[in-house]
Formats: sequence, C-alpha cells, structure tokens
Amino acid sequence: MALQKIFLVDDEPLMAEVVRRIIVDEGYTVEIAVDSREALRAISADIRGYAVLVTDNNMPGLSGVELIRELRRAGFSGKIIMFSGNVAPGEEPRIRATGADLILRKPSELKLLVPAIRNAFGHWGSPSDEGK
Repeated sequence: MALQKIFLVDDEPLMAEVVRRIIVDEGYTVEIAVDSREALRAISADIRGYAVLVTDNNMPGLSGVELIRELRRAGFSGKIIMFSGNVAPGEEPRIRATGADLILRKPSELKLLVPAIRNAFGHWGSPSDEGK
C-alpha cells in the first residue's frame, strides 16, 4: 500500500483536533503540530515520510506560506493543501507559486478536505476501501 501519512498544522488546537479526527475516521494516519516551526523540524527530519501536508496560513512563527516555501526547498514532494480562513482571493496565485497544490477555506470548505486528500492519494475511497 502507498504511504498514507498526513501532517496537519494548525495553531488552533481545537480546530486541529477536529480536523485530525475527521481525517483519521477516513483511515489515514495523521501527525499533528500546533506550532509551524515544530512542523518544519518534524517534516524535515522525515522529508519523504508524509504524502500530504495540510496547513493553516496565519500562524505564529512561520506562516503557512513560509512553511510551504521552506519544505519545498528542503525537498518535500508531497501534496500540500492550505486550509485556512485567512486567504484573500488575491493571495491565491502567490500561495500556489510557493508550492501549495490546493487552497481550501475553513471552516466553510471542511467538507471538501477529505475528498481533496483522497485525490492527493489518487483514489476516491478511503484507504480501507483499497483492494475491495
């Protein structure tokens, strides 16, 4: 089976836990960080260990854009989904140019997150559906 690990970064612990539970309920393994610098260290230490990064944008320390930029420079080749309530429409091209594959707005586009993750893995079912 292909790598199914996801790294989730959100400085709001409650939002991070809600999103983590939704993703885990779909059968994925999720590591979580509420500090963007902690996320940078963890992912950089295992740069090929995660297939998808889901990150907020406005966070203390590194913003989501800065985190994405640093991870792409370090060689992170997984899919990146920015999931943030603070992305102005004019910012989208700059965020995509940094290396984000998809931008979703929270909380209104939460229902789109799991389908986006499935798409990132190249399948439409949950990991537990594979081989059925």
